[in-house]
Amino acid sequence: MITLHGDEPFAVLAILRFLYGLPYEAEEAHWHDGKTMLPHAKVYTLAEKYELENLKAQVHRNMAKLIQFSGDKPDLIETVREIITKSPDTDTMARKLLIDHCVEFLSGLSQNADFVALLEECGALGAAVITSQQAELRAK
Repeated sequence: MITLHGDEPFAVLAILRFLYGLPYEAEEAHWHDGKTMLPHAKVYTLAEKYELENLKAQVHRNMAKLIQFSGDKPDLIETVREIITKSPDTDTMARKLLIDHCVEFLSGLSQNADFVALLEECGALGAAVITSQQAELRAK
């Protein structure tokens, strides 16, 4: 028996499925409604923890599909918190996806008290959002 302290059971199941050659498919996952991103973020950070780069890429593709449909998803703040606090600053997939999304919808998100609190809590996120926004403005 192996005890995985702090790891979400559904995320461990997703990893086991992946390790046994089964695809990571959001549409078939039984642990969410196919619209929320937080379960994917938890699988992503667990894949990061166990250095499963191919699974991270698959999860990232699913997150990219989900994020394009709404600016202020109900679980966006918790999804961002999960990725920002549990993935390395050098992560170029999920962190970038979420930061770019936050920049795109910054005017609405800045009115959200939970988002502002997250920026205060995670200074690195605030810096990344500002840096990305400035780069976007320079590109225009």
